[in-house]
Amino acid sequence: MDVYTALIGLGAALPLMWQLWHTHDERVLTYAFVIGLAALLAGRAGYVAIHWGYFGEHREQVFSLSNPGFSEHLVLLGAWSVGRIAWSVKRVTATPFNLLLIASATWVGIGASIGCITAGCAFGREVFWQNGAQSVGWLLRVDWPDSLGISNPRWPTQLFMAIWLLISWVILIASYRWRGLSPAQLLTIWLMLFAIGDSAIQLLRADETLLFRNIRIEQYFDVILFILSLYRLIHRNTPTTPQT
Repeated sequence: MDVYTALIGLGAALPLMWQLWHTHDERVLTYAFVIGLAALLAGRAGYVAIHWGYFGEHREQVFSLSNPGFSEHLVLLGAWSVGRIAWSVKRVTATPFNLLLIASATWVGIGASIGCITAGCAFGREVFWQNGAQSVGWLLRVDWPDSLGISNPRWPTQLFMAIWLLISWVILIASYRWRGLSPAQLLTIWLMLFAIGDSAIQLLRADETLLFRNIRIEQYFDVILFILSLYRLIHRNTPTTPQT
C-alpha cells in the first residue's frame, strides 16, 4: 500500500473510530462503507472525466492506484447525496449526518493532500530565483515531484490545502462549541471555506486539468459551490413572515 492510499484510509478511519467509540454501534461500519464507496466512485469518475484526453488512451489506468486522483467536488457530492439518503432512511448514528460529513471530508482531505506530496498529484507551479530571491514563492518553495516524478522548486500547494482544511476544522469546532450553530449551518460554512481555499490554491497548481478561458474547471466548481452555499446559508437564516 502506497503512502497516498494509506493516508486517505487513515483520514477516513479517524472520524469512524471516534463515531464507533461514541455510539458503540457496529452498524456505523456499514454506513461508512456505503458513503465512502460512493464518494470514491464519484470522485474518481469526475477525475477521469476531466482528464479523459489521457484516460481515453489509457483505459487500463482508470481504476489503477498507480495513477491516483479524485475530483474533490465530486467526492463531496457523492458522499453527501448517498449518505444523506442512507441517514434519512435509517438513522444509524447519534451524531447528525452533516457533522459526520464535515469530519470525514476534512480528515480524508488532509490525508489525500499530504499523500499527494509523494504521489505527485495536485502539485504546484514551479518558482524561480530569477523572480527575486525574497519573493514569496521562492521563500516558500519546496523541492517536491510532479506527476512525472520530476522534482523542482515549486509552490507547496498540497501543504497549503492540508493547512487550510485544518484551519477550517478549528473554525467549525469553535463555532459549534461557542456559537451554537446547527450542523446544517456548519456544513454550509465548511463548504464555503473549502470553496474559498480551493479556488485560491488552484491559482498556484500546475497539474493538468480542463481550462476554460485560462481558468481551471475546479475554480468554476468552487464558484458554484460558494454561491449555492451562501444562498442556502442566507435562506436558512431568513426569518419567515407569519401569514395572517
